[in-house]
Amino acid sequence: MSKRRLNWSAAAVAGALLASLIPLAAGSSAAAADETEVGPIEQTKTDLARQLRLTATDRVAGQALFDALIRDGVVDPATVFAKSDSAAGAGFTRLAAAADAGLKEFLGLTKMTDSTLAVYLADQDGQLAKGVPPLFAAAPEEDVEASTLTAETMDGKQVAVDLTTEPPAPLIMVSLNMENITPQAMYAVSAALNAAGVLSDVLVPVDPPKATRLDRIRLKDVEEPGAGKWWCPGSLCDAEVFVIAMGGSNGQPRADVVPLYEVNVPNKTYYPFKTIVNWERFSWSKIDLLIMEKDATGCQAPYSKYGTAVAGAITSLAGGPTYVPLNTAARNALKDKTKICSWPLSYTVNPPDYIDHFDGVTQGFVNDRVGASGNASVFTTLVTL
Repeated sequence: MSKRRLNWSAAAVAGALLASLIPLAAGSSAAAADETEVGPIEQTKTDLARQLRLTATDRVAGQALFDALIRDGVVDPATVFAKSDSAAGAGFTRLAAAADAGLKEFLGLTKMTDSTLAVYLADQDGQLAKGVPPLFAAAPEEDVEASTLTAETMDGKQVAVDLTTEPPAPLIMVSLNMENITPQAMYAVSAALNAAGVLSDVLVPVDPPKATRLDRIRLKDVEEPGAGKWWCPGSLCDAEVFVIAMGGSNGQPRADVVPLYEVNVPNKTYYPFKTIVNWERFSWSKIDLLIMEKDATGCQAPYSKYGTAVAGAITSLAGGPTYVPLNTAARNALKDKTKICSWPLSYTVNPPDYIDHFDGVTQGFVNDRVGASGNASVFTTLVTL
């Protein structure tokens, strides 16, 4: 791709941009929000977005960043400047790598090799390629119904972007890379369940004999306010849906974790064709299915604590030879902030969201079904030899 020198000095563009944004004056509510305590994840995103803006003021680094975003839409902050031959870019690369390592430690995902962070471009009209100066911001926090977003212009001025309408400027956002985090988070949940004495595996999309396969699913609500919105391009605000299949296995509790990576937005039909119950793993003839949506939170190592919470809830119930309902106990444990976070509670604690559940599922659980809360509509098939 040929290198482009983008024009940042067009007076007409600058005038239109400033007219459409709300300056953050001293004492304004947005300015006051900056002084509010935030969790370490949000602080990391905010700090990295500011450093990215400063780095982009370097001509070589800025051109490398803009070219990559125009081409790909989303980039890894730790590698985007790898070929830029820019001291500013190299400095940012070190900061991004340190931030990534810190988040992995905080989230309890230290074995994760892919990046926890991503830089997204929200620019439906291709304005960045036309030379329109971009705005820089941390992506909105998960589960927050945001109407405005605090951003910085290229020269460091803070502005509030109205998220209900498209602004006449490209928006560059630093976000968690949930496509990378979600698979590792599911393994952390499963590992914690095993450590607590509950047999668990992360089921991969391979059809074993006597398995219930999820062929189709549609959710009315995915518990992600930004899902499908213009300012959430790509997978930025996608839901992270997963299923826990819970039951007894020869006197021991069992909870298998099934990530549904492809189920992202509400009111859309998906066709996962994934195993959600491997019946050879359960001795019970009935099991429970709990559908949840994973959220990032300010709590340290939250994903493994999902598993610990579920284990504590079902261990005493699932040790018998016959079916006992488990969904209510597991759901209550997962929404209990004290079980997800060990440090004093704050507004940054964000337990996983309940989507729906199915009680007493048997091998006859086939064809069209609707969850207990009416949110999930599924079509399942029993796979046999």
